[in-house]
Amino acid sequence: MSRDARDTPGPWDAPGPRDAAVPRDAPGPRDAPGPWDAPCPWDAPGSQDATGPRDAPGSQDATGPRDATGPRGAPGPRDAPGPRGAPGPRDAPGSWDEDGPPHPLALRRTGRSEQEPDRLPEVRELEALGWEPAPEELAWVFLPYVWPPADRTWIPDRSTHWAVDTRLDGHGHVTGVEATPLAEAELHDLDRETEELLDALGLPHRPPGRLWLLRPVGPYPAVGAVLDHLRSVARERGVAFRSSPELLSLTRAELATLTGSGPP
Repeated sequence: MSRDARDTPGPWDAPGPRDAAVPRDAPGPRDAPGPWDAPCPWDAPGSQDATGPRDAPGSQDATGPRDATGPRGAPGPRDAPGPRGAPGPRDAPGSWDEDGPPHPLALRRTGRSEQEPDRLPEVRELEALGWEPAPEELAWVFLPYVWPPADRTWIPDRSTHWAVDTRLDGHGHVTGVEATPLAEAELHDLDRETEELLDALGLPHRPPGRLWLLRPVGPYPAVGAVLDHLRSVARERGVAFRSSPELLSLTRAELATLTGSGPP
C-alpha cells in the first residue's frame, strides 16, 4: 500500500460509532477502491489476461512468428510471392476425385475381364456417349488430375494387361505368338514409374485400380484435338513436351481458359 493510501481518511476516521456512520450494507473499507483494486501489471494491457505477450501480435495465440511481420514473423517461402511462394501444384485446382463414385455404367459389370483396357464393354459404351480413354503417354500422366471435373469420369479397371511374345524364324517370318498376362510385379513397375513422375510434379498419387475417361472441352470435337492444341501452345512458349511443372502449369491454365474459368 502506498503512503498516500495509508494517509487517506477512511470510514474508521469518521465521527460516531461504527454502526451508525457506516451501516453494514454501506461501502466499507473492504469495498472502497484501494491499491489492491488498482490495475496491476498482470491486468494492464500487455499482460497475460489482456493482450499480453501471448496474445499480442507475434505471439503463438494470435498472429505468431509464422504469421506476423518482421524478420522472424515475415511470410515464409510458402507464403511469400514469387516462384517458391506461388500456389504450388498441391494448392492449385485439381484432384483425383478420391471420394467420387465411378460412372454408373461401370456398375453393370464386375469381375476380372480378359479384355485390354480399351476393349472393355463399358469403355465401348462410354465412347458411344462421347467419352474417350485418357491418353497413356507419360507426358500426360497428370491430365485427369487437372481436367475439368464435369468432363472426366472413371471406372474400375477390370482389364488384363498382356505381354505378347512374338517368335520369328531366320527370315523374319512370324512363327508363333504367345500372350501372357503381366505379372503383379510388372504391373507394380508400371505404377511406380507413374508415381515417380507425379512425385516430381508435387502431385498426389493416382488412386489405384481406375481407368480414366475424358470428354473434349472448349470448341474442340475430340480429346485428341484438345491435346493437339495444348502441344501447339507448348511449342509456341518453348515448353518441352514431357512431364514437367511447366507443362502442368500450361495445361491447367489453358484448360481453365477453354472452360471459361480462367483468364482469356
